[in-house]
Amino acid sequence: MRGNGGLLLAGVLVGLLSLSGCSDQQKSMFDQEIIHVGIKNNQPGTSMLNSNHNWEGFDVQIANQITKALGSTPFFNDVASAQREAVLISHADDLVIATYSITPARMDLVHFIGPYAVTQQGFMVRAENAQIDSLEGFREKTVCSWTGTTSLEELRILAKSGFLRVIEKSDVEQCREELMADRAFAVSTDQLLLYGIAESDPRLKVVPKVTVGTKNYYGVGIRKNRQEDCRRIRDFLRQYVVGSDWVRDLRTAIPGIDNPEDFRPNPLDTARFSCVDKVD
Repeated sequence: MRGNGGLLLAGVLVGLLSLSGCSDQQKSMFDQEIIHVGIKNNQPGTSMLNSNHNWEGFDVQIANQITKALGSTPFFNDVASAQREAVLISHADDLVIATYSITPARMDLVHFIGPYAVTQQGFMVRAENAQIDSLEGFREKTVCSWTGTTSLEELRILAKSGFLRVIEKSDVEQCREELMADRAFAVSTDQLLLYGIAESDPRLKVVPKVTVGTKNYYGVGIRKNRQEDCRRIRDFLRQYVVGSDWVRDLRTAIPGIDNPEDFRPNPLDTARFSCVDKVD
């Protein structure tokens, strides 16, 4: 009898959990007046809190466009690269829009919507450095990147072969300090992000046409049980990335980019990457 009672109780608990899951699925986050968005606070051009305590940057523009289109208002919270999955899973944030590259490992934990931008990994050096026109210019040099990024993983591959040395820091600002103190020859992360940083600091410049690794696809992170909301954001982004508003928002955030088309995603990729557990 004790065993049967335990099975009965377990069955009831499973049923309640199932009903709870269905309820959460049916309730849209856009029924909320405020959408909590995890975002970076120290990445000029993509997202930062400026001296007037206002948020600005391309990721901020994306958040504003999405929430405006779907009838809500964003409330921004700072999130570290290594904590982006955690804040979604723990319900601390509803969305994460933080130069968040779509990867298979991350798709195991959260869903993505997008991409809303595409970039390769590039390099940023001090402005007085001679022009570098190939990856060979970084041989045996020390390059900085930060924890929780795909860029750091790519640099570790190059370091393992002995091509260069890597410094790992906790965020972009610490890497910039290493660069300006001459403890690093370059900072490496997504080229789109580097253009924003360099634009805010005339002591720095992006190395043009020198990239490593594969393309990074920036997506909007969302919890996996938000399928309806995921599809609504997907449908909005699919139209947004092909229009003039996307170009305007990128140029406003990072005027120094010569050709926005280098970073515009293919709208066909939206179906491949959005609201799925893996990319076929």
